[in-house]
Formats: sequence, C-alpha cells, structure tokens
Amino acid sequence: MQQISFYDNEKLNLTPQIAQTLFYLSKLSPNSFDERPCEQIFNLIRKLIQTVAQTFRSSFDIQNQFYKTCLILLDLLATLPTSSKKIIESLTILILKFDKHFMIE
Repeated sequence: MQQISFYDNEKLNLTPQIAQTLFYLSKLSPNSFDERPCEQIFNLIRKLIQTVAQTFRSSFDIQNQFYKTCLILLDLLATLPTSSKKIIESLTILILKFDKHFMIE
C-alpha cells in the first residue's frame, strides 16, 4: 500500500470525502490496514480533535468539517480487525478528555 500524506505544511488536508473513501477501502479489504495505518489514523483523529477544540467558538464550518472527518475515522478504526488494544485504549482516553473539556465550558 502506498503511503498517503494527509499533512500539507503542518496543515491538515483530510476532508470527509477522503475519510469516507478510506472507510470504503477498509470495508473492501480490512486486512490491508495493519498496525501502522491504524496508528496513523489514531494520530489523525488526535489532530482533528485538537483542531475542533481550538475552533470550538470561532468557525463553525471548519469545525463541522473536521468533526465529520473525525467521526468517519472513528468508525473506520472501530471496524478494522487490526486495531490494537493499545490504540483503542488510547482513543478512549482521548475521547473522554475531549468530552470532559467541552462539558466544563
């Protein structure tokens, strides 16, 4: 599998459409996604959550796009048989922190 870059000079360029395409590819060939792509998807989710948190009160359109992309990637990781226990645990902690942050505000 060829490596795909989702970063362009520290800017996230992953759209919901690209995330949805990755999701469909994972449905067609779930075993093609080994541990490394799962870790990369987790890192993308972390960056997306940070971006949503930073733009929470400013730009709803940008926040909405990142939020949709994040949801698709979460769904993707949940369906991959190669997602490790470590990634799922880290993801759970990340989501709980995100949820706690927004419940405080």
